[in-house]
Amino acid sequence: MKTIAAIALGCSLLMISPAQGEGRGAWVAIHQDKYVSGEIAATAYINLSMIIRDSGNPKVWVLLYGKQRAATGHMSSLNLTEVDCAGRRARSLHIRTYSGAMATGSTVADAVPPEMWDSAYFPSSWVYDLSKHVC
Repeated sequence: MKTIAAIALGCSLLMISPAQGEGRGAWVAIHQDKYVSGEIAATAYINLSMIIRDSGNPKVWVLLYGKQRAATGHMSSLNLTEVDCAGRRARSLHIRTYSGAMATGSTVADAVPPEMWDSAYFPSSWVYDLSKHVC
């Protein structure tokens, strides 16, 4: 039942997808993953004006942009992410990957991932950085 609710939520929120929401605010970089060399591998962005605050946990579209194309053929993705502020964790509700940078190009994949929480909450984690902006 939760999967059906997530699909319905994802589909309804795709209509306000941030890739099409230009003019609603700017993308803000919130987290960077780096290679051992210190070079930036990927950057996570959110649009602060598009945080969804309903009766449950806040939800936000996270744009992930990698410097190199992934083995699956994508360079960037939009992830509808739910943040459990009290539990200090996050999970993806919907993921759409793109062949180009910053959610451009053709859609490579469009999926509803398994309902798994990422509880890696420590100062250098993406969950920590996302929580600072959303909670």
